Amino acid sequence: MKYLVIILVFLISCGKKAEKQTLENFDLEKLDVYNNDQINTFINSFLSNYQPDKEGNLSDVLVRSKFIGNKLRKDSLTLNRIKSDSLISEEDLKFIAKQINDKKEYYVDGKYFKQKIFSSDSLKNENLKFYERESKIIDSLFKINADLAREYDTKSRFEYSKKMRKISPYFYIDKPIFFKDKKRVIFSYSNECCSETSLYEFKNKKWRRKTVLSSYIT
Repeated sequence: MKYLVIILVFLISCGKKAEKQTLENFDLEKLDVYNNDQINTFINSFLSNYQPDKEGNLSDVLVRSKFIGNKLRKDSLTLNRIKSDSLISEEDLKFIAKQINDKKEYYVDGKYFKQKIFSSDSLKNENLKFYERESKIIDSLFKINADLAREYDTKSRFEYSKKMRKISPYFYIDKPIFFKDKKRVIFSYSNECCSETSLYEFKNKKWRRKTVLSSYIT
């Protein structure tokens, strides 16, 4: 009888297997913030239910993009940007810190996006190699002739920008960082000309920008 009860409990627990999160049945309360597939579903839900404001329309930025970086990185500075907010509880800070310090890597799933996916690391490495190589050349030219060095710099950057247009406009998304209630999220993105990290709140079935934590335009 004892073993029969154990078997029944096991079968019942198997029958209660969590329903797969999809865009159609997405449930914030059930969101696993460490599940790559659910994070991708959330990003789509977020962009579909984003409320534009005077700061701009995030969805339009994405629509214009032809490519998306494949990695959902985590910004270690996020915690410092929100620590000064007295309205954020200690419990929320711990929950946020745990997500940021999580060593797991997260990736954009191409099945959720119309844009082509490219390797974030390869583009970053290519940029670093270009600037390191060009800096050495320009430094050498400056020792000979400053005007020649400036002329080379201008021409080199122009040629490189033409090359980069082949994958422009592109779009990077950081891994969303959630508050404990999951109705507030820190969402960060960057592209070839700007970057923004903002706090959003889910209210009346819409994600609304509450605070811009950091931004820059090149």
